[in-house]
Amino acid sequence: MARVSEQLGEKQVRPAGGGSDDLGYAVVDELLELDPHDTKHIFWEELRRISFALRSVTPDDIDERALEDLLSASDHLSGVLIHIEKRRQQRGVRPQAKLQI
Repeated sequence: MARVSEQLGEKQVRPAGGGSDDLGYAVVDELLELDPHDTKHIFWEELRRISFALRSVTPDDIDERALEDLLSASDHLSGVLIHIEKRRQQRGVRPQAKLQI
């Protein structure tokens, strides 16, 4: 993804205080400290795992079936993110700086 962004000339924003390898660690640690029984940290751990996996994918790895599966999952994820953004807007919360993974 970083290579695609670089080719398109998009600026990459990294989390403050660390590189992309730190993605999610601070969030997971904070959630576990607040409530060790809250399962929201699982989302951040999975997000970090997916991010690392995507970095290793090459165009040769993607066949038609994989592309269909990835686009279907991406569509579903995009729908959930749109729903979250609408709820955030209803609460009057401004979005934080966007991270490019």
